[in-house]
Amino acid sequence: MLSTKLLAILTEYIQQYQPSYWLFEGQDSGQYSKRSVQAIFRRSVAKADVAPFATVYTLRHSFATHLIEQGVDTRYVQSLLGHNSIKTTMIYTHITQAGLAQIVSPLDRLEEWIWEIYATSCVYQDVGCNKKISCCQK
Repeated sequence: MLSTKLLAILTEYIQQYQPSYWLFEGQDSGQYSKRSVQAIFRRSVAKADVAPFATVYTLRHSFATHLIEQGVDTRYVQSLLGHNSIKTTMIYTHITQAGLAQIVSPLDRLEEWIWEIYATSCVYQDVGCNKKISCCQK
């Protein structure tokens, strides 16, 4: 899954730098070491002035968390991350305050006409004693 915006940036990058094997090549056209990637990431984190404890793995974690918060089915996230077990993917389903704030009551999603019927109805069923009670009675 590659963002169309990122694809445009990468296409421009490839045209400009013309990497021979690795997309981002280190010295002598070789693969960047893990240490080099971490160092580049550390400098980027400092420059962006974001959470100082962020790691390269934080990017993966954030990607998965955002997908789940957007409502993407956990099984799709599992596939995208290459997890064999759904239990591993479930780590990303932690509850966030932002996620909780986005929850809309199913009642709020009902069509307005349902609420109009309820509001204009004078009789409803009392489930507790199975007798009809009129809300129009004085």
